[in-house]
Amino acid sequence: MKFIKVLLNSLLCGAHFSVLLALLVDALNINDRFGPGFLAVLSRDLFLTYGLAMTLFCLMSFFIYDFFSSKKNDIFYLSPTFLTLGLSLTTLAFLWIFRENIGHFRSFFEPPALARLDRQMAVLLALGLLGLTAAILYYRLKKRPVFLWAYALLFAAGMAALFLLRLPEHPSRPAGKTSV
Repeated sequence: MKFIKVLLNSLLCGAHFSVLLALLVDALNINDRFGPGFLAVLSRDLFLTYGLAMTLFCLMSFFIYDFFSSKKNDIFYLSPTFLTLGLSLTTLAFLWIFRENIGHFRSFFEPPALARLDRQMAVLLALGLLGLTAAILYYRLKKRPVFLWAYALLFAAGMAALFLLRLPEHPSRPAGKTSV
């Protein structure tokens, strides 16, 4: 039963990683923006390779920690602590991939697009570090769930901001001449 709980939480982390990779593919596409349907299909397809690899990594990490830990590690079907750590660590791993890819393709982007990408990287860094901070504070301060709830809200807001930063900025149109 413990394996199924860990597997479910690991699958959620792998799915999160796949969605982030789909957003990266969208960011690197300088010609046209992908639609939400295509991003969903791309996330699904990326999950079959990269998402499952991240799932396996999360699964192995938990059981290695569980093996060397001196305490009993119970886990819920949707474990707030596992998801806080897993989502923040997968976000930081993705941030490294994102930064490397954008660095290689930086010359293809116009300054407004680069500014949007830099803001996205800042949001991802904040989400990753806030998750680690929330997990540390949770364990250091008598397992108060307020830190995990706060991170869940900040994570949802950060992911929404990440999707909003994907929207192209429309250049302002010059005012048309009016005839009298």
